[in-house]
Amino acid sequence: MAIPADALRDVVFEALRRDFGGQWLGLTQAVAWVAIERGMTPPRQDTRIVQIEPVDEPAVRRYVETLIDEGVLALGLPGGEARWPWLSLTDAGRALVEGAAGHPPSLNG
Repeated sequence: MAIPADALRDVVFEALRRDFGGQWLGLTQAVAWVAIERGMTPPRQDTRIVQIEPVDEPAVRRYVETLIDEGVLALGLPGGEARWPWLSLTDAGRALVEGAAGHPPSLNG
């Protein structure tokens, strides 16, 4: 079952509010937990390692790329080398994600 397109932003932003560990894998796991909590994907029998549904990964990846392009996310850890699979919220991105309710996911207005 896929995360509905109109819910993707809210799911990803909620995942970004959580401690996702700064890596793509951690972010996809946080997205999976949010989707489970909201009833968008079925609960798991084994909750030691929760993975995103394969059908959702391309849409989440595209959305993360958009957030990087818009300056919400940056590649790498703060103060570190900018490289994949590490991700970090920019200062502007953190402000947007923390106050996101009802606002479009763009720093440009």
